[in-house]
Amino acid sequence: MTKEQVMKAMHEQKAVMVEGYDGLFLVVEVNLMLKTVGLVRLTGGNGIPDVTEKFEDIEVAD
Repeated sequence: MTKEQVMKAMHEQKAVMVEGYDGLFLVVEVNLMLKTVGLVRLTGGNGIPDVTEKFEDIEVAD
């Protein structure tokens, strides 16, 4: 995703999918310097409370 897409997903509270993980996540933090996002799992609570991933590893869920 691009910076603009990440910011829009966070502002509109859209669920995102993360490469390598099952379930849906919500963007809760954006680090523009490192181009990473902080995510919280919305589904499939497998004990992973939060994840940090790079912009290119996430996409908006359908």
